[in-house]
Amino acid sequence: MSTDEIRELLLDLQRLALETEQAEQAILRKAKERLSQLPEAPSSETERRLLRGVLYRAESALGLKNQIE
Repeated sequence: MSTDEIRELLLDLQRLALETEQAEQAILRKAKERLSQLPEAPSSETERRLLRGVLYRAESALGLKNQIE
C-alpha cells in the first residue's frame, strides 16, 4: 500500500469520525429535547428511562472521543 493510499484511507477515517460525532451530538440534542417535553407522570417513566439510556450512551461515546484526542 502506497503512502498516498494510506493518506487517503486516513482522511476517509477522519471524515467518518466527524460524521459519527455529529450524529452522536444530534442524538444527544434530540434525546434531551424529548426528555424535557415528557410530563412528570408515571406513564412516561418507561420512555424517560429509555431516553436516559440514550443520553448516557451518547455522552459516553462523545466523552471517549474527547479522551482519545
